Amino acid sequence: MEWYLTRAGAKRLQLEAEQMQSDEGSRRFSLYHDTETGDLMWRGPVSVHGHLHQDVRLIYDENHPYEKMTIYVRKPELMKHTIHIHPDGSCCVMRDEEWSPQWTPYTVYLTVLRFLTDYYEGRLE
Repeated sequence: MEWYLTRAGAKRLQLEAEQMQSDEGSRRFSLYHDTETGDLMWRGPVSVHGHLHQDVRLIYDENHPYEKMTIYVRKPELMKHTIHIHPDGSCCVMRDEEWSPQWTPYTVYLTVLRFLTDYYEGRLE
């Protein structure tokens, strides 16, 4: 059973949705269920240093909140592939051991902003 269909999961998802709506930038994200893949995700645009990323996806793991979310930043000409940016467009913005069940999509959104800022300012390896 999907985590968000349980009573506790539905309550957590509601709180996460309220948190995502609390900020002007994250408010542009929408909760989306991909019926082909079964993925539940937040999807929206992010702009950092004049670079607009129209399709940023924060995808829930099936074991949420105990496993970290997968992050995709779509913009084909965007990034060279590094240890942080994979050929499929997924980004490694944190180490596995940094993940905490207390993290929410809003926390991940803020981490993506920091990651992209570091990328554009040349602070990533």
